[in-house]
Amino acid sequence: MFIQYVGDNVDHNLRTLDEHNTFHGMGMIACVTPGNFGYKPVTRRRITTEDLLSIGRINKQYYTAPCNSKPSLKLSETTLQNKTRIYDAYNKISFLAQITWPHRKPGPEWSGLMQMISKGEHPGKSSVILLPMIDMDPNDMSCVFTTLQYISSHAYKYKQTAVVTFDQPLYWKAVTIVSKAYDGTLLKDMVVRLGGFHCIMSFLGCIGQLMSGTGLNELFETVYAPNTVPHIMSGKAVARAVCGHSLASTALCILLMREEIISSVENPIDDNNNTTATPSKKNCNNEESTFEGISYTVSPSMQTMTDLYEKLVSGKNLPQDVYDNELLEKLFRSWLDTKSRLKVYPTAALWIQYLEIIDIYRQFVFAERNW
Repeated sequence: MFIQYVGDNVDHNLRTLDEHNTFHGMGMIACVTPGNFGYKPVTRRRITTEDLLSIGRINKQYYTAPCNSKPSLKLSETTLQNKTRIYDAYNKISFLAQITWPHRKPGPEWSGLMQMISKGEHPGKSSVILLPMIDMDPNDMSCVFTTLQYISSHAYKYKQTAVVTFDQPLYWKAVTIVSKAYDGTLLKDMVVRLGGFHCIMSFLGCIGQLMSGTGLNELFETVYAPNTVPHIMSGKAVARAVCGHSLASTALCILLMREEIISSVENPIDDNNNTTATPSKKNCNNEESTFEGISYTVSPSMQTMTDLYEKLVSGKNLPQDVYDNELLEKLFRSWLDTKSRLKVYPTAALWIQYLEIIDIYRQFVFAERNW
């Protein structure tokens, strides 16, 4: 169904005293979906070293860049049915999970929620096949060119589109080679992708650089050890950074949702600037709840949203029911309007931008899982 190729540096015997007999080359794997995990007996054979080398040998091809061509990248828009509706539904479900966090029972966070509500067929695990190594310097353009030629011919043999993933330095060299390839060649039809993990690391590092000196470090120190926070801000500790940023964004979302947005939805204002309904605390059927040992009053709107979330997690409601909920739509629109209004203040604009950056990260994960 699908083959994903991956190329990266491979090193061997790096700790020799004289630095002799070391190996630096290009390693490749092929991730085949769906995977084949059946039982296959291995036949004993007597083979020589020459036989083994002849099977795993890749002919080296040296790269010469075209003289009068400049690398150009053209990004074409992908076609996806109901694209706007899909992302709107994703945004509303993510918004629902954030605003109900203090009121609902302990349960899955954003990543677990998305897995629970996703329905449909899945091809299952993939088989990882080790491909031959290339005995060339991975930083050499000729090594990357040889890798791309081998992968393109390998994918063509199985009637597949060649899709290959590299880390950042190798990705740029591969994109340069593919962009300068002549039309009609196998290289021109390749899809070169930057590894999702490398994208996330770089993006998390950008967030840490942007938010340095804002107090986010001190906020993380309430959850993580102080020596861990610099690694979170640099993007190196990816798992901790993702968890920490999710907690911070959820806390900011809850702060913005307090009082103003809830009251504007529950007490709408008519054309004469008069509230159409002003229920008192005694007759609005507010419910008492406890969070971290502190008692507080849950508004009817938040209680309705909490019930909606609980039904979604339990399977009683479908994501479509969340998407079509009128109260959630009002809260979501009020949420967007409040963020737009507060952006005139520099400090508020910075933290609202932080919330939007975290949304971009979550959309990237959403897209990667649908890839």
